[in-house]
Amino acid sequence: MSLKPIVMLCVPVALAVIFVFMNVVLSYFRSKERQMFIERGYTPEELKNYFVQHKGKNTMFLKTGIVFLFLGIGLGLGIHLEDTLHINGAEPLCIFVFVGTGTIVAHFLTEKLYGKKDEKEGE
Repeated sequence: MSLKPIVMLCVPVALAVIFVFMNVVLSYFRSKERQMFIERGYTPEELKNYFVQHKGKNTMFLKTGIVFLFLGIGLGLGIHLEDTLHINGAEPLCIFVFVGTGTIVAHFLTEKLYGKKDEKEGE
């Protein structure tokens, strides 16, 4: 009995669960942050001005997309190497190497597109 169909079903489910969990945690902390501001006596107008003023470039989706792109490339290459060359352990190796590479590429790409944060804060 092959485990491949079971794994193919579990991976998207696990990713969906992780995505939902991350969104719930993010919403919780945003709510706590806003609640803290309200408890300190900020008016809604001051609160709005604070968040508009401190809102930077949101690069999370760009970085996540690049990392997932490299994850897919690593997974595909790893499966291909295991099937054609019968190299044991090629899948995890390719996944780790390509996710690491994707993280580095995402960092430098967002730095190039949006500039360094230190330079903008100094202006």
